[in-house]
Formats: sequence, C-alpha cells, structure tokens
Amino acid sequence: MTTINDQLLKGASAGDLAGVSQALEQGANVNAKDEYNNTSLNSAALWGHAEVVKRLLEAGADIENRGSGGGLTPLANAASRGHSDVAQILLDHGARVTDDLLSIVETKVNILEENREAGMVTEEGVTHWKGVLDFFITQRIKQDLPDVVPHLSSTDPAERREAATRVAEAAQRGIDVTAAASPLPALLSDADPDTRGQAGRALTYHLARVGDWPQVREILASTDVRLRLAASEARLLFARVTGPSLPGRARRQRGGAAVCGPGGRGGRGRAVTIGATSPSPGMELARHARSMLESCYGKPAGQERSRRGPPAAARLCRAA
Repeated sequence: MTTINDQLLKGASAGDLAGVSQALEQGANVNAKDEYNNTSLNSAALWGHAEVVKRLLEAGADIENRGSGGGLTPLANAASRGHSDVAQILLDHGARVTDDLLSIVETKVNILEENREAGMVTEEGVTHWKGVLDFFITQRIKQDLPDVVPHLSSTDPAERREAATRVAEAAQRGIDVTAAASPLPALLSDADPDTRGQAGRALTYHLARVGDWPQVREILASTDVRLRLAASEARLLFARVTGPSLPGRARRQRGGAAVCGPGGRGGRGRAVTIGATSPSPGMELARHARSMLESCYGKPAGQERSRRGPPAAARLCRAA
C-alpha cells in the first residue's frame, strides 16, 4: 500500500513539484527515508530538480542526511552529477562540503584525464570538472576558516604556521579573511620565517582587498626578505583584473603587463594582468612588487624593456 511518504519520495525523485507540495500539505514527513536511507532531498538533489529542492528546504528537510552511495549528502549527490544550480542552492542554505564530496569529484577528474589521454573525452570536459573541483575546494576552505583563525594565536609554532598557510590560501582564492585580520600582524614578526611569509601573503591580500594601500606599501618596504617577497607575490596576484585564467596562460590587456604567479614545476603559474592606464596606488605598488621580484629572480631571457614602459608580457613564474 502506497503511503503519503512514499508519494513524497516518488514525487521528489521524478521532479514532480506539484506532487511534492501536495504530499507535504497532506502531512508527509519531509525527512521520511526509503530503504537506502535516502530522503526526498537526497533524491531531488541527485536528479537535479532545483525547484523541488527549494520546496523541500522550505519544509525543513535535513540538508545533511547521509543516504546511499556510502552515506552521501544531498550536496554530494548534486556535485557527483554536475548539478551546479542545485549545489549552489544547497550551499546557500548552509550545506557542508564533505571529504566524500571532494573525493567523488576528484575521482571523476582523474578518470576524465585518463580517458582524455585515450581520446575518449574532450579537453573542455576535463577543464570543466577541474573547475568544479576547484570551486568545491574553495567552498570547503571558506567553511573551515572560522575554525582555523584561533590557531593563528596558538603557542605551538607548527599550528601557527599551518594556520597562516591556510588563511593565505583562503585569501588567494578571493575569500574574505577579515576575521583573521587582527592576529595576522603579530605573525609578521614570528620567529619562523615560513610563518612570517604566509602571514605577509594573507595580510597583503586582505589589505589590497579593502584598499589599504599605505599598509601594503609598509609590508613591501619590510627589511625581512621572506616577508617582502611573499607580499610582493601576493600583490601581483591580486592585481589580476580580468578574472582567473588557466595556469600558464597570461591574459592580455591593452597597455598592461601579464604576469605569472607562483606555480608548479617548470615555472607554470596563474596568470595575472596589471593594467597600465590611470595609475592608482594599487597599480603603482604592483609595479613596485614586480620590480622587486625581478631583482631577486631576474628577468626572463631575451626580454628587453620598451622605452614606453613595462614589456607587453613580463612573465615572472617562480618554479616550485
């Protein structure tokens, strides 16, 4: 005999918004489960039924229920099928990016890369899923940030270094790290040079984001070489004005200079662009940062300066 809960589960799986609404109005349990421990929200997310997902969330559905597939949450279900609209709805309602979710998407990327080498998958498909993985990694870092910030003030040097590194990565990914702004300045004089460098990167990103150029200039003028270089690299990466691009590919802008940030082996890095029109304090500091890196790492072979200013494509890619 079909119950009202069965109707809800069936409607959610089929994307029947009217049927789902009717079942809820008749008293169906929004968190009723099938034999595989899936709720209606798990099923609707798996099949990409965005409107049904919204309706179930309005009715108080458990956003973290672990259903089939090894205990996957609704967000993991949506991510595994590439339903970005559903995933964003769930994230907006506080869904957590779990280890299982990241593992699923990373596995998909690895499989696609293998199939690409065999000519079975296009480069565009691989690139898309790499972008999906990067998006969820960023969301996870954002979610974990509140738990990381207290460790910036830890008495354990290793904990401080790890926390500073994670905050710097969050800042580089465009995440607001205002919550970490208070303890970071104290780490600029930490006994560990790596901690100082990571704190300098994180703080430079934050100060550039809020437009505090005098403070950025002060960090760039530090007598601490490690701190100065970390801040210089962060300032260059923040100078990106054309959005993220594929590693190793510089985006060009008329009158500007394309620069590579720190990357993998062989000098591959993330491209950034420094505009050369209407100089601002931030742009001037970007040029200063570039000059500082040139003095440490040297200019690319065969590169000559133009009489009119910076070269059209100055690549300063620091190999790992």
